[in-house]
Amino acid sequence: MSDKAVLFTGKFLSLVKEGRWEYADRVNATGAAIIVAVTDDRKILLVEQDRIPVHTRTIEMPAGIIGDEAAHSRESQAEAARRELREETGYDAARMEILTAGPASSGLTSEVVTFFRASGLRRVSAGGGVAHEEIIVHEVPLNEVHAWLEAKVQAGLMIEPKVYGGLYFLSKESTKTSLTFFAPHLTVRNVLAELEFCKSAFGAIELRRWSNPDGSVHIAELSIDGALFHLHEEMPNSSEMSPETLRGTTSAIGLFVPDPADTVKNAVAAGARETNPVKDYDYGYRQGIVTDPSGHVWLIQKKI
Repeated sequence: MSDKAVLFTGKFLSLVKEGRWEYADRVNATGAAIIVAVTDDRKILLVEQDRIPVHTRTIEMPAGIIGDEAAHSRESQAEAARRELREETGYDAARMEILTAGPASSGLTSEVVTFFRASGLRRVSAGGGVAHEEIIVHEVPLNEVHAWLEAKVQAGLMIEPKVYGGLYFLSKESTKTSLTFFAPHLTVRNVLAELEFCKSAFGAIELRRWSNPDGSVHIAELSIDGALFHLHEEMPNSSEMSPETLRGTTSAIGLFVPDPADTVKNAVAAGARETNPVKDYDYGYRQGIVTDPSGHVWLIQKKI
């Protein structure tokens, strides 16, 4: 005989005792959907709302309960996720792909959440949620999201950890089709300064970082349109030296882009020095060369 007992049932939750455990069940729900959504111009959709249980405003991925309303009881998980995305953000999605599923908080609730990757986005309304939700929609450039989240924390908001789970899946997209790829490792004296240059000049997205005890950045992992690379702090007595220490460099980074002239212009505006103007070469490349503030040489090019 089961020793499961319902201690209390409200409109949305039940409190259950099972053996020595007490936990919460959703009433009339089959799970929850978390939606990882990025627009065509590489902005991630995040939502902000007031959360009474933690008595503060939070930043979250768009999300919603599956099967909790009679009008939507026959929806599939993907259909529910698509509807929640429309209601909260005002964006519709052409495709919904399941990324993973698992317990929301296995010591507290029986709820299972499913992460969806939404793609093919188009704006259909202002969003903001339904009824009393009063959701604020944020469209944050992916290459600025970590700094943006930190600023929100400093402003007193809380970041739901599922946001970082969604960012993890986005970081994996560039390598999921192949286990073999080339990832340059650039040694610099000031990782943070080089990080900001790469964001401004090339639209790089910061995926993660490792910091020193004093708060300076030791290693940063970045992506430029899916191409992975790392910035590494120059260390004493290491054979890996920055161009500033070498007073030169032993390599150059070839960056293929749709418009070399525009990228060179952005790089110069971000602090690089143009060493070769963009022009067409007989080996089939349109190419310009810049030297970044740390001394690394970038060949900005496209095949013609």
